[in-house]
Amino acid sequence: MTFAAARNYVPAHLDRESQQKRANEKYKELINNPVLKPLYTNGWYLIDAEPKVGDHTQFIPEYVSAAGKVNKFWGVGTSFTATVLDFRIPFFGSTNPEGDGTGTGFRTYLGSYLGREPTAAECIEFTNVRWNAIRNLSVSGGAAYSTGTGASGYYPVADNGC
Repeated sequence: MTFAAARNYVPAHLDRESQQKRANEKYKELINNPVLKPLYTNGWYLIDAEPKVGDHTQFIPEYVSAAGKVNKFWGVGTSFTATVLDFRIPFFGSTNPEGDGTGTGFRTYLGSYLGREPTAAECIEFTNVRWNAIRNLSVSGGAAYSTGTGASGYYPVADNGC
């Protein structure tokens, strides 16, 4: 579910809100699917009703140092608890040191990190800044790039290759 939701988060879309909305919609679609829903509503397995979408260094502080200079933790994640593994074995005891039957000893965080492409707005802004930087390059022995060009009439072609 996190991978499918992350695949809906990755594409550029118009803005960041659209990216997050599509990821949330896919996650909710999957957890409410009649085939999958019984797995998470019968008490054996538990997942969050709302996924964590976006920059996971904001959700999990330990990821900040792991990310280093390039943050690779953009995607969708959820908490997963396998309560089915929390039980008592005769003569041996509980599989969980707490032994309370909540399954908290079998809880983990599942995430799919596929990154995030620039939105259309971010791409156009980048292209405009690049065009202005090109026009302001210093040229020796020839005409400046700003000669015969202007900011008006220029339309940045955003091919998702920002």
